Amino acid sequence: MAQVTPESLNGMLLWQIESTKEI
Repeated sequence: MAQVTPESLNGMLLWQIESTKEI
């Protein structure tokens, strides 16, 4: 498993937000 870091979690959250904005 990849190591989870605050930066990666933040990136995932930003990606999720950007994805939902398109809808």
